[in-house]
Amino acid sequence: MGFLYFILALLLISLFFRLFFKYILPFILLRYIKKKQNQQDQYNNAQKEGEIKIENKSDKKAHLDPEVGEYVDFEDVDDDK
Repeated sequence: MGFLYFILALLLISLFFRLFFKYILPFILLRYIKKKQNQQDQYNNAQKEGEIKIENKSDKKAHLDPEVGEYVDFEDVDDDK
């Protein structure tokens, strides 16, 4: 009797996986793909094709810390004797 329950359980599990992968999983994946496509379309529609957008950085100049010191540009010197 236990063997029959085991076979029945295997058949039901097999049927569940077949139905899941044939009908439910494609439905979920299509919804996900459509959602991502809509997000991409909204992003692309925010800026029209050929439109140029210039973003200026703040007008603040680089702040130098007076404690750091002054920048010195060193040059290589050849000591040919």
